[in-house]
Amino acid sequence: MFCSQCGNPVPDGASGCPRCGAPVAPGFSPSTSGNGPAAGQVRPRSNTVLIVVVVCLVGAFFGVPFVGIMAAIAIPNYVAMQYRAKRAEVPGNVDGIKTAELAYNMAFGKYVAADAAPTGTPDKTLKDWTYPADFQTIGWEPTGKVRGAYSVEVSPDGTDFVVVGICDVDGDGEYARYEATRDRGATMVTPQNVY
Repeated sequence: MFCSQCGNPVPDGASGCPRCGAPVAPGFSPSTSGNGPAAGQVRPRSNTVLIVVVVCLVGAFFGVPFVGIMAAIAIPNYVAMQYRAKRAEVPGNVDGIKTAELAYNMAFGKYVAADAAPTGTPDKTLKDWTYPADFQTIGWEPTGKVRGAYSVEVSPDGTDFVVVGICDVDGDGEYARYEATRDRGATMVTPQNVY
């Protein structure tokens, strides 16, 4: 503390300034900064310690169950959000293949069937794209590795096609499936909670 009259340091607990004798009210601290009351005025001491103790006690009593409940809600939602983000690759690629098929048809008057690629069963891991001949023909290739498997089925009369993209980003053995046709963009045909 500093004396409000002469600015001299005043020891804690002193009833007056040792230099000029100005009285200091007990429990109050004179202000010398521009942030508090004007010089010469006094402000009450902060009860910060008491507030912190009360908050800690209330937090200990109510906080643990509250944090547990919030974690039980937040963690599954966070995991589902990650799965949705990984699954988002598939509709984008399905639409890209659809666009390549339409462009190829405009140039050559037919659609091209394509076997599932990459080969193997889709799972949680990223796989290299081997660029199969059917996809080379229509000129489509993904950017980098893929989580899904993609194929194209052409109708018997050659007037339509179905692009299929499947994935299993959560590794549970149940595939999320997207399809696109000449007239319809990528649409999920499995339930929204299948990843």
